[in-house]
Amino acid sequence: MKLLLAHVWRSALRIRFRLLAVSLVAACGFGIYVGVYSAIESVILEQRRQFREGNIADLDVRFAPEDQTLLPDFSDIEGIEQVEPRLVYPGRISLAEGESLTSLLVTVDPEVGGRINKVTLLEGKALDSADPEGVLIDRNLARYHGFKVGDRFELLMADEVYSLHIVGIGISPEFLMAPANPKVFIPAKGSLGILFAHPALIEARVGIPMVNSLLFKFRGGGDVREIQRAVVERVEGALAYDVALPLSEQFGFRFLDLNIKAFKIFLPSLIVVFDLTAFLVTFFLSFQWIEQERQQIGALMALGYPKRKIAGAYLFATLIIAAVALLAGFVLAHFTARNFAVHFAGSLGFPAPDVVLDIGHARKGVFGLILVLAMASAWPQAWLLRLSPLEAVRDTGRSLEGRIGSFGALISALPGPVWFRYGVRNLIRNRALSLFTAAAVGMGLGVTVSFFIALTSSSQTSIRWTAKDPWQGLVDFFAPVGIRELDDFRAIPGVKDVAPYAKQAGVIVGPKGDGNIYMLGIPPGERLRNPQILEGRTLERGDMDQVIVEKNLAEKLGIALNGRATIQVLGRRKEVTVVGLLSGALPGECYVPLALAQEVTDSSGTCSGMFLLTDGDPEAVRRALYAKGNISQVTLKTEIVEQILSTTGEKWVILRLGSLFSIGIAILFMFCSVSFTILHRKPEYLMLRIIGFSNRIVAGTVLAEVVVLGLVSVALAIPIGVGSATFLTARMSEAWFTVEVLAEAPDFLKVLIPGFFLMPFAAVSAIRGILREPLEKSLRERRCG
Repeated sequence: MKLLLAHVWRSALRIRFRLLAVSLVAACGFGIYVGVYSAIESVILEQRRQFREGNIADLDVRFAPEDQTLLPDFSDIEGIEQVEPRLVYPGRISLAEGESLTSLLVTVDPEVGGRINKVTLLEGKALDSADPEGVLIDRNLARYHGFKVGDRFELLMADEVYSLHIVGIGISPEFLMAPANPKVFIPAKGSLGILFAHPALIEARVGIPMVNSLLFKFRGGGDVREIQRAVVERVEGALAYDVALPLSEQFGFRFLDLNIKAFKIFLPSLIVVFDLTAFLVTFFLSFQWIEQERQQIGALMALGYPKRKIAGAYLFATLIIAAVALLAGFVLAHFTARNFAVHFAGSLGFPAPDVVLDIGHARKGVFGLILVLAMASAWPQAWLLRLSPLEAVRDTGRSLEGRIGSFGALISALPGPVWFRYGVRNLIRNRALSLFTAAAVGMGLGVTVSFFIALTSSSQTSIRWTAKDPWQGLVDFFAPVGIRELDDFRAIPGVKDVAPYAKQAGVIVGPKGDGNIYMLGIPPGERLRNPQILEGRTLERGDMDQVIVEKNLAEKLGIALNGRATIQVLGRRKEVTVVGLLSGALPGECYVPLALAQEVTDSSGTCSGMFLLTDGDPEAVRRALYAKGNISQVTLKTEIVEQILSTTGEKWVILRLGSLFSIGIAILFMFCSVSFTILHRKPEYLMLRIIGFSNRIVAGTVLAEVVVLGLVSVALAIPIGVGSATFLTARMSEAWFTVEVLAEAPDFLKVLIPGFFLMPFAAVSAIRGILREPLEKSLRERRCG
């Protein structure tokens, strides 16, 4: 057995670079799997840690602003551990150069409360009733807008201007993510500025302790839904109830959960692509190795070595490949985990987690890697060991050759020098090997292309659907505006027209339960907002109680197309018919007729915002709108497109990592495959040298083969890339919004052009070996012909 192992070891050293390529390909698959899953688990653990240390609320009940002294008592409701009142109120922070930022002010009284949704101080000092104008800001407001301790700014809230200064920077478990604003079109980082103020700031202006939110912390072991029901009944009986938000329904939690679920759904498809690539690469290179070793294995069988021991010796080599792959894989997994966790958290403004490799996924990865390598290497061995020793020894190693046949006339008719025609002749005569090589390289290039297509598709799908809307901007008001008053905005220079809409959070109830929705009421039939409809239809003129609901929410609640549901807003209920299911980027996205939104909010004849159609300078229009007052935010379509590109690019960092690894795999695969193909025909090239062909013609023949192989590989890479991208985008659509396959020329050119020009370089080492081979040695050993 020692002699067998020594033989296999020497044989492996001769093709060590090809075997190293196999190890690195398998390591990439292992690294992606273990690294990304570990990163996701690290983000989840960080979220749980922040929730635990910040004592996150189990329930947040919202209602119309009320005097704190008039709140009902909840002490008799079993299961409630803590209750804290607060005020949560929207506003607008004045930024430099006349710009502004939508804000949310949250009152916190550190003397009697602040234990639920605790604000952890990162810098500066705590809130103090003696300094009511001193506020804490959320870390993301400091990070994305440059605010720091000591800065002064103005806050416009309820038509009142507050001159404030920053005393500290903190982090709250309620606002772990930067895009915690469900009211913006794309929840981009920094789209909402969070402020924490002492209740004395508001009480000094309005004269009473004003609150509109109650935070509840439950005792463990109680029936959460029953406690929530009892709380809501108590609030509805005493206050103007708006909505109850359990932890699982709060926007920040849902948005993070949606992102994590999206990657958990999409990631297996990426693993399948890498595993399939690793299997095919391993199979192809194992077949090359076994083919080269055919005569030696036949001789070993003839000498009486059992096939079982021969297979075991080559299996030992596979175990060495697996060991190298695991060493490299753990390094790549650590790199992937840190890189993905940082970018994923950064894309959401989430705190960077402490990243550790997950043991459970590491074990699965080790098992999967060994299984893939074993299956891919065992197949070629089983094929060869089925032969008799005589059949194996007699084969000269060129069993993949075929006859020229009818291709001879075609080759003779080809223009160009003899070295070119001879190169084409070699490819056709060894067409099985040629096609195998071209397909292998084409697959490596095609998989890389597919990642770039998937990246382009995810961003361009969003941009395309946004471009279908005729408006140029969205305008949100602080307080509702009468629709008749919109004529004042139409008179602004550069404004072509405006159209009203109404935004409102609410609850939709289906057969399987209820869920929160972010409702947009629009004029039906005017096509001002064109969401991506998956089933059913959009809103049409005359619709009164018809709605369009985001597909994932509809499935969760058991709401079928054309089925009935109930919308609840501010204690009012409305029976509706679901006429369409949409693909949305936000959890709970929902569209209703404007009249329905006005009815359920008791705001007939008013709107909370408007679509803006311009024929002038959008920036000048924006400034004029802010000068009018009561403007919370103006979002231009150009900014939305920029946000889509930024958010998509950061969120799909996994595709960029996949692209990076895939490029490396394609290059390794290319060099190994091309080298094998050339060395497989080495005796023919040596014969050309023996019969008098110059080194230049021999090298030209080899390069002609490589160039033709490259062209065929590129041609095959195009459909492989599109097909693989179709598979990836289908999984992306299942995980997120529906993504169309939108391939652009650069997606192909940035991979195929470098790949094509790299192929001749992949042949340089093999050409050098052929030209440096001593001819007398080749004749003596009969390794020519």
